[in-house]
Amino acid sequence: MRKLALVLGAIVLTSSVLAKEVVAQPVSVEEVVVEEVTPVAAPVESLNKFAIGAGVRGANKLYKQDEDNVMFYPNLDVRYGRFYVKGIQVGAYLYENDMMALSVFVDPMGGFPVDGGDMEDGYDNIDDRDSMVMGGAKLELKDLPAGLQSNVSYKGGEDGQQGDLNILRPFAVTEKLKVTPSVNASMFSSDFVDYYFGVSEKEVNRDANDNLDKEYDGDTAYSYGAKLACEYMFTENVSATAAVGVTQFSSEIEDSPIVDDATNVYGLLEAKYIF
Repeated sequence: MRKLALVLGAIVLTSSVLAKEVVAQPVSVEEVVVEEVTPVAAPVESLNKFAIGAGVRGANKLYKQDEDNVMFYPNLDVRYGRFYVKGIQVGAYLYENDMMALSVFVDPMGGFPVDGGDMEDGYDNIDDRDSMVMGGAKLELKDLPAGLQSNVSYKGGEDGQQGDLNILRPFAVTEKLKVTPSVNASMFSSDFVDYYFGVSEKEVNRDANDNLDKEYDGDTAYSYGAKLACEYMFTENVSATAAVGVTQFSSEIEDSPIVDDATNVYGLLEAKYIF
């Protein structure tokens, strides 16, 4: 829990330091007199955009489920003033310039939900693990050395907290094709891990759960991974994205009796129309 709280503290501290640096840059009197003052940042209204689409994601089994996971989802990318929607995440920017952005957001589908009825025989009488509404803050760094970009976020909900770090490097291969490799890491609080991957005494004692022979208490855990995404602009209004990635979960999740494979390999396809 303390480690996750430090993530949020780092977001606030970093944004404060960077904001002071932007304000404190010295400007000579001669420069002010000789050069005409022009705005350096685009007004918030000019960032408005509206894009809508859909995606499909497939992955191997994290839980001991009957089938691999295939999920269809909306692909929204909307910006109006300081407010935005990305995927199903809704947020608002508190501070933004060419170098960084600090925002708060709500993720209505956080966690690793699973329906007990979708589990393999011998595990299919466990309680459902529901998705949870999570709120948090995110710091985006847009112009790091070597063309790198990064974002760090913290979010929490009724059943635990999660911190995420993502580092990416976009490459414009052609005018229409962009390739973006990235690496990521996440940390999960003990109550988060216990809710999604723990096993209670009640679940062990149910007759249908023949393969569960002991309780499991979740502890603070982490994951790390990599992803490669390719986006192609067919026209000014139509784009498609394909991506593959892998996530490795730590032993605190891997050792859970309801986990099938702690190495999660996934692929996705998305299409988007930009208005």
